[in-house]
Amino acid sequence: MQSPSLEDGPLASWDRVLTGELGNAIRYVVMANKTPPNRVYANAIVEIGSVNEQDNEQGLAHFLEHMVFQGTEQFPSSQMLRDLLASWGMSFGGDANASTDYRQTCYTLEAPTASTAGAQTDTEGEDTKLGKEDCMEDDQDDDDQEDQDQEDGDQEDDLEEEDNDEEDGEGKENGHVDDHEKGEKGEEESTLYRVLNVLHQLLFRALIQQESVDLERGAVLGELTEDNSVEYRTNVANIQFVHRHNILSRRFPIGLKSCIEAAQPPDLKHFYNTHYRPNNVVIFVVGDIDPQQCISIIEKIFSSESIDPIGPPPPPIDHSFAVTSPIKLLAEDLERQIDLDPEGGISMVEFIDLNEGNYCEFRHELITTVDVDFILLYPLSEPCTRVSHFRSFIIDSIIEQSFDDRIFALKSLFSDSPFVRFASFFPLLSPSLFSCCV
Repeated sequence: MQSPSLEDGPLASWDRVLTGELGNAIRYVVMANKTPPNRVYANAIVEIGSVNEQDNEQGLAHFLEHMVFQGTEQFPSSQMLRDLLASWGMSFGGDANASTDYRQTCYTLEAPTASTAGAQTDTEGEDTKLGKEDCMEDDQDDDDQEDQDQEDGDQEDDLEEEDNDEEDGEGKENGHVDDHEKGEKGEEESTLYRVLNVLHQLLFRALIQQESVDLERGAVLGELTEDNSVEYRTNVANIQFVHRHNILSRRFPIGLKSCIEAAQPPDLKHFYNTHYRPNNVVIFVVGDIDPQQCISIIEKIFSSESIDPIGPPPPPIDHSFAVTSPIKLLAEDLERQIDLDPEGGISMVEFIDLNEGNYCEFRHELITTVDVDFILLYPLSEPCTRVSHFRSFIIDSIIEQSFDDRIFALKSLFSDSPFVRFASFFPLLSPSLFSCCV
């Protein structure tokens, strides 16, 4: 039996996933999925995150994510948008939400594809039908009189038919136009159209007014305080050490308190106009939909955005970092570097860079263990679009799993194992990390 070919080439695409690009560079990905029924998930990713911020803008990408929900041209207030979503059976914060990361901001909407009002109308129609059947016998007695009235009216109808024939002829000539207009009207009344229109308003029509900025500033600062846990501080220390050569160590999505407190509407509008450009937007729609109709709606709503946006182009981002040959550390080097705090004071997290031989300690009274992380940096990988990329990913995954299995097998041989947890992973981006908790 001949083995399958592993020759390099582009990864196969799924014909159910429809992709495209509008004339203004907005991209879209659409897929029909009947499970669950009567649901649609419409997401918009803006390929802008905290790494796009300048030194005096730290936190503005996340702040702006909050602000677009506070008012747009069609929905001037947050309450108006909340009421609109509620009328579609959606909750604000549950079915409509957003998140900001280092490299992107994502807006998510989940909605029913059929209107509840339509269901009520159908029920009312069924009740009316039953009501008519119940009164058929009562109406039978009047049928003879109605027949006589009909005969008397026939003469008048004959006189009107000639005029109606001429009007019908004109109607047939323009019938296809009327059908097209009815189709467009029905399309614009669909929930899918309305949901995508909301996304368009958020991405390109936000108002960003002073009163809303002052109000939402408190919510953003509240998140900064809420997230400031010992786990978050440990993660910050890790990223600041691992990515000390590039901008990731200085651009945490939550931002700086000083920048958030100083931010004013002109600052947020400048960031909005600079970065929320058509070429930075990708629309994703998955659900119980007609994909071709969905693409038609996307084209109708988003094609109006100018390919020449407001504001100057954003400055380039420096993603570079130093990567040297891995340094072989001897056992005595590790013993000297990893100080397990023999005085029994504060536990810690230890980060060791296998590229440069550097290490970093993070100590805090709330840390109850000693974590030792061995980190190996390597260049950012290319997007996984080819067979060779996917093959490398599979090999890395096999190595990772094999390594974990061997460590846990050794751990089971000792009743007093020196560590309580071991983990390793090969992320698609840098770095590789081996973590041991003792």
